[in-house]
Amino acid sequence: MTLALPAYQVQLATSREIKSAKDLEGLKIRTTGGAMDLMMRSIGGVPVRMAAPEIYESLTRGTLDGLIFSFQSSASYDFGKLLKSGTEGLNFGTAIFTYSIGELKFKSLPENVRKALIEAGEQTTHEACKRFEDGEKAAADKIKSQGMKVINFSADDKKVFDTAFKSVAQDWVKDVDKRGKPGTDVFKAFTEALAATH
Repeated sequence: MTLALPAYQVQLATSREIKSAKDLEGLKIRTTGGAMDLMMRSIGGVPVRMAAPEIYESLTRGTLDGLIFSFQSSASYDFGKLLKSGTEGLNFGTAIFTYSIGELKFKSLPENVRKALIEAGEQTTHEACKRFEDGEKAAADKIKSQGMKVINFSADDKKVFDTAFKSVAQDWVKDVDKRGKPGTDVFKAFTEALAATH
């Protein structure tokens, strides 16, 4: 099974008013590393890697201005009462979880067991994604009720993000290809699969 969490949003505890993409420049934002660091740098933010249990104190002390996270995770850590503004409906990355079995082991199983695993995986994938999607909306509503104002970026700002994120994706592909891995093929398959679902 594969579970993609809903798109992460920028969530800010700083009182700085955010009216445009440019207003994010220089803000210290907790990221999960890797491509998310590259993405944050591409829009002028300062990525900070930090374990989730350390975020609350860092937000209260001002050593972090905000984070990129799911609303469900923010709600579970009780960040809502600290958040002053945040995005909604944008895509600043996410986390994807897979539960899988090696191909050789899978092929060694009886046909009926392989079929049952595939069916259970597909059913669980759809059900889990739906539950997380519903949970994300409920968590966002809760955090907004605690005082978080939604940042409404203009169409031009959204183009700034889109251009920056496409550039990050291409840099990632080139880096993976350079290491002898199929970055181009994987990215092509991913974007085609994504387009097919929209």
